[in-house]
Amino acid sequence: MPAASPRAEIYRMLPLRRFVPLLPLLVLAPAASARVVEWLDLPKMVGKTNAAVAGTIVDVTGAEVTMNGVSEIVTRVTVRGENLYTGREEEIVVTFLGGRTRDKESWCAESPSSRETRVGTRALVFSKSCRTAEGMDYNSLYAGFGGLFRVEGGPRGDVVLGRGEGFAVEKNVRVADLRERISAIRAAGAEQRP
Repeated sequence: MPAASPRAEIYRMLPLRRFVPLLPLLVLAPAASARVVEWLDLPKMVGKTNAAVAGTIVDVTGAEVTMNGVSEIVTRVTVRGENLYTGREEEIVVTFLGGRTRDKESWCAESPSSRETRVGTRALVFSKSCRTAEGMDYNSLYAGFGGLFRVEGGPRGDVVLGRGEGFAVEKNVRVADLRERISAIRAAGAEQRP
């Protein structure tokens, strides 16, 4: 069989080259419509969550659970520290989609990475109490990776590292200052309720 001329190869590939740039859009369109990305400044985050715990990650486990009739791999992260909403020391377990069990692995683009959730990492987590259709109560890490922020020590106290515009903690802020801002937001919200 004679080899095709270089010009024939170009014409044969032309339709494929026109289709390939559209492939990601076609593949991602159904997934994008199923998720909602939300702009969350601090007042919105505080208004939508039940807790904001700044502390240390003390345990991370993966589990396979049935949630709303669907079997999912979830990660449960235990954080021990101060609840900035109440001022009390507490331990909270937050759950998010994706992770690893002994036999299975599943990842969700909106969830924090395993690096962000290592035992010993200092973090601030925003959570919301939820209930599955099966009646299981749990604390969801609100807004996926947007609800988890690193905490680092600074010369004037611990600092929550901001993630930029559109996140609840936009810029680096001392935990003490964040506690005051949250307290003011919650007080203003209580005044507005009948």
